[in-house]
Amino acid sequence: MINKLIVIVRYISFFFLFQPFFFYLCSFLLNINFRSDIWSDFYWQFSSISVFISVVTLTISSLSKNTSRKVKWGMILLSPIFGITAFVGILIYYLTLFGLGKWTDITMLGRSKNKGQKVIIEQFYDGGALGWNGKRIVERTDFWWWQKNNEIDTSKINWSSYNKENREIGPYKFP
Repeated sequence: MINKLIVIVRYISFFFLFQPFFFYLCSFLLNINFRSDIWSDFYWQFSSISVFISVVTLTISSLSKNTSRKVKWGMILLSPIFGITAFVGILIYYLTLFGLGKWTDITMLGRSKNKGQKVIIEQFYDGGALGWNGKRIVERTDFWWWQKNNEIDTSKINWSSYNKENREIGPYKFP
């Protein structure tokens, strides 16, 4: 029974160890993001903590009865160090990826007549202290907790299938 429990804990730990990389890769390749910044921040904070817990759990669960006493104490003492190193590494990785800015919604240009969840959005790249570093127009499709953004050329949009709205929706208001 204990062996089955250890195997289950290892599978759960492997999932929590690799899921941040998998979901980041999926969001990068498929261009899918969280709809809310709050959910996004919560997810990435939870992922960084889960990596630490997974490393410690996997290290300690790899101990067996046949392992010598010195190796057991070495692994018990070194596993938090490995976990903290992984946590700090992931944290620095996330800060360099997400800490330098993000795309911010500024104006909703139109909403689809056929499918109400498709909207045309104007976005600025908010570089934080570095200012605004770019502008793009995207067609956004909303899902449950997710949104998919496809960058589009406004000259190729069939505006007859959209209701023009042209209203500010983002957190920043311009005069």
